[in-house]
Amino acid sequence: MEACAVPDGYTAMDGDCDDDDVDIHPDAEEVCDYVDNDCDDEVDEGVGPSMWYADADIDGYGDALVSMEACERPDGYVDDDDDCDDAREAVNPGATEECNDFDDDCDGDIDEDCPSNPIISAWLDANCEDSAGSIRATGSYMDVYYNSYGTWNDSGEGFHICDGSGSCTDASYPGSPWQTITIAFEMAGSSHSYVDTSGSGVWSISCSKDLSDGIVVGVLHRFMVGELEVNKTEIWEPDGKVSRVWFDIINIGGSVAENIRVVHGVDADQDAEPHGDYSTINDTRDGGDFAYSAGPTSNWTIGYGACDTDVEELGHTGWSTDADATLEDYDVRSADDTIHWRHTEDRIEAGDIASFGFLITIGMDRSEAEDNFDDNRDALCLGSDLGPPPGGDTGLLPPLD
Repeated sequence: MEACAVPDGYTAMDGDCDDDDVDIHPDAEEVCDYVDNDCDDEVDEGVGPSMWYADADIDGYGDALVSMEACERPDGYVDDDDDCDDAREAVNPGATEECNDFDDDCDGDIDEDCPSNPIISAWLDANCEDSAGSIRATGSYMDVYYNSYGTWNDSGEGFHICDGSGSCTDASYPGSPWQTITIAFEMAGSSHSYVDTSGSGVWSISCSKDLSDGIVVGVLHRFMVGELEVNKTEIWEPDGKVSRVWFDIINIGGSVAENIRVVHGVDADQDAEPHGDYSTINDTRDGGDFAYSAGPTSNWTIGYGACDTDVEELGHTGWSTDADATLEDYDVRSADDTIHWRHTEDRIEAGDIASFGFLITIGMDRSEAEDNFDDNRDALCLGSDLGPPPGGDTGLLPPLD
């Protein structure tokens, strides 16, 4: 209207495109709301809407194949579209690559950070399909006779140390090799202890597998101790002097297993056959990560190397099979002693897996056996970092819900 003075409810400025909304006018700031806020005939220019991507596994990364436009983030959506598997929370660009046949970090490569060591690869690929039985696993420097229960005593032969040219001696008491595995734990208010010494048959074994394939030498034994399924692998390279002994234990019961102790021990007698001497020189290194028994005449040495001294102990005893035996540091004592490794696991929840182990090394003398452990520890003590081997029909362990 024309007037000499501004009438009430009027202004001298025109250009409002929605005179019913106080927030819409030519001087207003454009915001994402599907409205032309500043009356320039453009809607939401420079301010959206944005594209949002479904985040079904709630890991902060979205699925590029499931998206929608919106001014505000819809529930269950994020502004990132880099997730390569939106059904797995542990798979995303920020994840750490694991050895599990998945592209965990979404970089297009699968298991690229996994070790190439053939022993670790053989452990990850191990499966058990054969019925229980005796196995002889032979390398250039280690030749082991396994009975059907997984200990070193079959037909009077045990753990042999060899010189690489075919000359071997039984280093676990010739004629009647002594080797023991003890597994003890508490479950549902009861204590359980299983001791197999040289194949006494105390546990129910379901499978034995010869893993030797020209790339590695080794065995897998699967057996039950109560409601714990034990998968024990011993693997080394054909020309190697280091064997990786590993236990993967799954609690298939309905209760928590607590205070689990696993002990592996042997009576080292490498000078008994060639020199008639059943004594060994026994010592544990300061720090408790390496213990050995050496032949007093031959110097041939068996060493045990701990992968994790926080939960593992090494030492010697006088032929004890007790899970709680005191493992002594005899400090270069010469006697007919046994060498032992012990792992203690606080608990394994129902349905969970514990994975741990140690290394057995040999040498033509104590120094070589010790160096073999030090040189191979980082490459072979990887089970806790890698996690348990993959499950499934051909995996070492059965799949878990």
